[in-house]
Amino acid sequence: MTTPRDVTMTSPRDVTMTTQRDVTMTTPREVTMTTPRDVTMTTPRDVTSYSTLQYLKFGRTGRSVSRSKDQTKTVNVLRTCQLEAAIYVTLEFLTAAIHTKCYKKASFSSIQGVWACDQCAKNNMPLRYNPYFPDQIDSDKFYDDEGAYDNTVIQKVCQVLENCKTYTVRDLNILITEQQNINDNNNVPPKQGKQGLSQFSTYFLNIDGNKTNFEHLNIELKRTLNKFSVIGLAETNIDPELQNLYTIEGYNGFYQSTADGKHKGTGVALYVSEQFNAEILDEPSLCSNDIESIFLKLSQPSSSETLTIGVIYRPPSGDASVFLEKFSQICALLPESGVRILGDFNIDFLQMNNNTNVASQFEDLILSYGFSPAISIATHQRINCRPTCIDNILTNDIDKVTHSGTISDSIGDHMPIFEFSNIFFEKPVKEKHVKYYDYSNRNLQSFAQKLCTDLAGHQISNNFSCFVEIFNKALDDTCKLETPKVTKRTKIANPWITDSIISAVDRKHELKNDWIKSIRKDTPAGNPTLRKLFTDYRSVLNLVIKNAKNTFNCETILENKHDRKKTWKIINDLRGKTKANIKPSFVIDNVKITNRRVISNEFNKYFNSIASKLNESLSDSSIRNSRLPSFLDFLAPANDKSMYLEDCSPDEVISIISDLDNNKASDIP
Repeated sequence: MTTPRDVTMTSPRDVTMTTQRDVTMTTPREVTMTTPRDVTMTTPRDVTSYSTLQYLKFGRTGRSVSRSKDQTKTVNVLRTCQLEAAIYVTLEFLTAAIHTKCYKKASFSSIQGVWACDQCAKNNMPLRYNPYFPDQIDSDKFYDDEGAYDNTVIQKVCQVLENCKTYTVRDLNILITEQQNINDNNNVPPKQGKQGLSQFSTYFLNIDGNKTNFEHLNIELKRTLNKFSVIGLAETNIDPELQNLYTIEGYNGFYQSTADGKHKGTGVALYVSEQFNAEILDEPSLCSNDIESIFLKLSQPSSSETLTIGVIYRPPSGDASVFLEKFSQICALLPESGVRILGDFNIDFLQMNNNTNVASQFEDLILSYGFSPAISIATHQRINCRPTCIDNILTNDIDKVTHSGTISDSIGDHMPIFEFSNIFFEKPVKEKHVKYYDYSNRNLQSFAQKLCTDLAGHQISNNFSCFVEIFNKALDDTCKLETPKVTKRTKIANPWITDSIISAVDRKHELKNDWIKSIRKDTPAGNPTLRKLFTDYRSVLNLVIKNAKNTFNCETILENKHDRKKTWKIINDLRGKTKANIKPSFVIDNVKITNRRVISNEFNKYFNSIASKLNESLSDSSIRNSRLPSFLDFLAPANDKSMYLEDCSPDEVISIISDLDNNKASDIP
């Protein structure tokens, strides 16, 4: 039997192969594998270091799965025990089998339906949650029953979970550009014209404190080309009273109260694009030590489709059974379609197959209410710790999800997660302002001079319309533009976030990735030089970001130091005392109204029509002819023993003062 070339063995379990060659056996061997824990070999016990095995891949429950000859793979077998003929069989990097007597010593475990040693599972295994994968389907699950789930739905869920992957911001921008090109070419009806449609998308992040990381979130959002429809946050540590301190341009914020007695690890929030009408759903919005949630109903005048969006956070210190009970009650209140639940559930989806009590019950709840997760890979990872998938986006419209994944350029230990859906709404129309007059200082001086000249020969009369005519004529002659100007007032979001700051943030993520790549088994802390380079750069960048914002605010105040109104507006903005033009938005006939004149007219119509509508409602003659209450009926009973004091007159005050003795002070007897 020939052996692979250039093989260096440092220990029985440590094998380094510089080249990989096919292993040829001079005599055939017969191997029968009944379960991943039971391996029977016809070869002698003193098997050489390497030999060749042909294996049959096992399913999740250990059942043998037949394979065709071209699917049968050749693998290396390494002898790991000097006393027993124990072997590791590496199947597709991780799938392994071991001799029964050495099972406990090898520390094998089942992860995602395959058996692997702890070291392999920790270092090499591409962890992914997908209970619908053909080789991992558990016959004990209800979705394996005949007729329980449509095969097309299972295939779609499986596809979404398998296609979920980690993106850098650069890769995500490429995906966004490709999607926008496809949507512009295929999904824009002719009647939409240049306005077009926007694809619905969601974004979620456990921000770990607004005070520390909110500005970094604004920078990360500015790095992406997509304006997400909804942004969900957990662990904001902020009450609704302070939400105006943390604004995202183009979004309306909705905050849930923080749990009583907690200042950290609490608080959820939703930011919804201004193109949507949002209504808070009180019943599923909860706040306790076991679960925190906030839910909104989204709609748009141009679409009959409504969506329900929510954020859920499960505090790890809370009671898991209470959380499951409350989560079940929330799911029962939600519609059967059009729901997105963003959240940090602190339940690892990658451990669902281990049948732990909480994880198994949570999975059963999700599936029983028709929800499916859109994220299948790790979302939380610390150095030298096992990655976990505790953040997710649950939806009962999984067939509409086109892309999902995580963003590797994270702020902290939690990676942002996102999903794009095949749901389209009208893009927000930028408000156009038509300018008919130019009120420059020069024009105003000309207007004042002309008005004085025209009024010099004007005779004063009771006819006010004559004065208005002279006034308007002077204004048109001096200030009116020959051609009206159309402008779009586009406010720059966070102008202190410059291109140089964005480039610096890109560099910070590159340094972090270089350091993480240097982490190995022999160097769990990574390269100390690369680590110090990253941490020093991050500290300096945090100061630069803080100083950039403060400098911009100071310069803005100095520019308006002669205008007290604008100065106080800037100060109030910084204090979170901003008064929005209209908040909350007024919706009339499912149309969001922003024009103040229209709003005031609608209020007038409503109050003026109250009496007429009441009269119309009194159509019954018996009611119409009945005695209506008098205002006297609503007055309190009179009190005959009450005291009444009349007002003092000036003469009375003078008389009292005159009677005072000028030779005595009031405090001397």
